[in-house]
Amino acid sequence: MNNIRYSINEIIRKPIICLMIVGQVLIGTMILIEALSTTLETLDTINKTKNLFNNKEVYRLVDNTNANKMMEIYSNKNIDNTYKLYSFLKNNKKFISLSAQDSNMLIENFTENEEFYYSMKEEEKYYIDPIENVKGKFSNIKSYYIDSGYLNEFPLSLEEGRTFKNEDFEEKNMTPIILGSKYKNIYKIGDEFRYFDYLSLKERKAKVIGILSENSYFFSSVGVVDLEDRVICPMSNITLENATLDKIQYWFTGCMVITNNKKDAITDIRSESSKLKLNDFKLSSCKEQINIVINELSKSFKASITLSGVIFLFISIGIITVQLNSIKEREEEHGIHLLSGASKGDIAKRYIYSTVIQIGVGMLLGTYFQYFKNRDTYGLYYDNRILIILIIVFCCIVLIIAYIPYRKIKKLEINTILRRLSE
Repeated sequence: MNNIRYSINEIIRKPIICLMIVGQVLIGTMILIEALSTTLETLDTINKTKNLFNNKEVYRLVDNTNANKMMEIYSNKNIDNTYKLYSFLKNNKKFISLSAQDSNMLIENFTENEEFYYSMKEEEKYYIDPIENVKGKFSNIKSYYIDSGYLNEFPLSLEEGRTFKNEDFEEKNMTPIILGSKYKNIYKIGDEFRYFDYLSLKERKAKVIGILSENSYFFSSVGVVDLEDRVICPMSNITLENATLDKIQYWFTGCMVITNNKKDAITDIRSESSKLKLNDFKLSSCKEQINIVINELSKSFKASITLSGVIFLFISIGIITVQLNSIKEREEEHGIHLLSGASKGDIAKRYIYSTVIQIGVGMLLGTYFQYFKNRDTYGLYYDNRILIILIIVFCCIVLIIAYIPYRKIKKLEINTILRRLSE
């Protein structure tokens, strides 16, 4: 206890130096947490993509139409030609077309757990009376819409319940849904909800038919994302009777093409679209897009790791220098303590304790501001592995900083100190 008291007294003697050290550690910790977050996201993204496409060549259908032509297409509002292009893609024998959308679903009286909400902004979490004839408070929930083609190529792995059947992709008043694994113990098979279908502008019912297994992923424009917090909803098949421009364009927006001959596939698509006087398209490799995401993440975490490493290096050097100067300045005081019965280990502990206090306070503050305040913010990649790594980093820094002062203290000799005092 006396050693801790001496350590605190030493810190109080030099408050400005202590505040500078704590401030530097705080900043270094915040940068380090961001680097660790990006590092973990990079590693997880690489692991998630290993079997994501089951060795298939998957491409996104990208609309490359210029603004003037797009205005002309929309002003024409010729749904017949748009539906013909949809049918051409959906029923093509040379390549496989499917659609999936990372989107939202407006569900009434749904869970208040914020991790399931599509937007963290309070004003976007709920929709009140979405249209004139649909009344109620609807939660804006994260969802993933898939068509029958997606299910055929990338079957869903379920922990309980059943997956979608062909008839589930027909437009009905009761829509079957599958919940991500995080919904387990919140909802169960058979639960029903009222929701607003913004594509048909109608109120419908949804019924839970299954719960997804953990480690289910999908690829979106922002990278590889898990399905654990999503509501999986079937995208209804479009027929000439129920077709609308919004429905078809929604399908086009999430369209992916599986082919081993990209050149022939895009040639056929462009030819058909040109014949129908519609959009200009190109195919973008999903694997290449994932590699771009991984490369950008790698650059980011390397820069952050380097910066935080340099900061902690200077912090360590600064603390070691301060402690070595303190040992020299207080050599006589240490000598008196040794004569009074203290051991060299007791004196070394005082410097270790002061290091633990200063580094600990700085890292705790940095962790609070960067991790706990941002942990539930949508789009950030923070999990408990970061805390474990921070504890390891803390222990390593304390050991490194304590080593040199400890060796200096071990060399203290009472006779040498007494000789200097007598001189």
